[in-house]
Amino acid sequence: NSYLCTYNSDLMRKFLVSIMLLLGVVTTLSAREVYSLNNDWRFFYADANSSDNALDVTLPHTWNIDAFVGGNTYCQTLANYQRTLFIPNEWKSKRLFLRFRGVQNVADVFINGRHVGDHYGGYTAFTFEITDNISYGFNNSLLVAVSNTSRSDVLPTSVEENIYGGIYRDVELLVAEKTTISPLYYGTDGVMVHQTDITKERATGRVDVALLGRKDALQSVTVDFLAPDGYVSLSKSVKAKIDGNLVSVPFTIENAELWSPAHPRLYTVRVTVGDEVVEVKTGFRRLEVTPEKKFTINGRRVRIRGVVLGHDKLPKGNAVSKADVDADLALVRELGANAVRSAVGPHMQHLYSECDKLGMVAWVDFPFVRAPFLSDIPYYSTARFEENGLRQLHEIVLQNINHPSVAMWGVFSLLRGNSKQQMNYIRKLNSTAKKLDATTVVACEFATDTGFLQFIHSFLCGLGTGI
Repeated sequence: NSYLCTYNSDLMRKFLVSIMLLLGVVTTLSAREVYSLNNDWRFFYADANSSDNALDVTLPHTWNIDAFVGGNTYCQTLANYQRTLFIPNEWKSKRLFLRFRGVQNVADVFINGRHVGDHYGGYTAFTFEITDNISYGFNNSLLVAVSNTSRSDVLPTSVEENIYGGIYRDVELLVAEKTTISPLYYGTDGVMVHQTDITKERATGRVDVALLGRKDALQSVTVDFLAPDGYVSLSKSVKAKIDGNLVSVPFTIENAELWSPAHPRLYTVRVTVGDEVVEVKTGFRRLEVTPEKKFTINGRRVRIRGVVLGHDKLPKGNAVSKADVDADLALVRELGANAVRSAVGPHMQHLYSECDKLGMVAWVDFPFVRAPFLSDIPYYSTARFEENGLRQLHEIVLQNINHPSVAMWGVFSLLRGNSKQQMNYIRKLNSTAKKLDATTVVACEFATDTGFLQFIHSFLCGLGTGI
């Protein structure tokens, strides 16, 4: 996959493409291909006005750790990331997407000087299609303008964590067929497994598939469920028109092996559309909170012993690796804990995949938070603020819904005040989270204001929501 790097000469480019053709790499592209774009970036601050003195960087990256800004000096500013991207002629019949796993906090993406999209929020993935902006057979310029300055219309607006700034998670190029499982749907893989009724006898639900292709074309969608030992426990196919709506495939699996902390059994869900295959992992579990405040999984009480995980690590800031996540989880387990909370917003997907495997329970926060030691403003009564929050909530839930370890969505943390506008917004967040995922517990972290705590407690319990 190294031929996707920046090349210093046409001769090297032609040589590598020739090798690619000789090895038959292009002939394998009937299925979706994913290429890392973490290397060969050039970084410079926007106020430099020129990339003449740009630094060579590798992703993940944040400018608030690098020595050239004074060691651990924290700054909020606007900066640029540049690289070139060679796209061979053989991909003219494909669809091309750029997927960003996390950019802190606002990103504008340009291909060959043309704006292809923007994203507001630093804790979730996002994807843009670049098919029509590419010069095939040539190097293409990729520019990402990143800002971590405070804004009243991008959550979080009140937080004690540093908003470090940078492309701090992986970037990938996706090469797909003309008719494809869409990676554009709220930054997901285009496959969402919704559970509706989980018992010892059976697991029921639906698989939602997002499709891209010629409008009104009739397309076959096949969903296979591979049990933990690898055998196909269920296979279903449907035909549906590509009309911009999700294709829903209902399922019932008899005698399903359930996921629990003691037995973290995982299924592979394989979705096939034409020549493309996308696989996701999931597990079936039933979560409940009783009136006695007992949290149960599959009817068995689980005593939560958890830790709160921040998003930074010395000396890397928030630009952590999978190995860093593994080391943190090892420490959590050494402490005897069985649960983690992702404070403020979700961590990288790898964290929850490992929790799935290890049988750990995860609470994922939504970035509606008040800094506990400051009198900052967590809520702005504007349409832009609320729209951004709802967009981020969709991304957080749908990008993580397949993880059985994710047992709680935290819709707010440490809020004070009970203004009508703020309470209406909390109601909207609560109903949206439950509409997106009806089986996962909606939770919150209370403020210390006793009256407000009691009000929120009554409100949530009145909705049948466990904390």
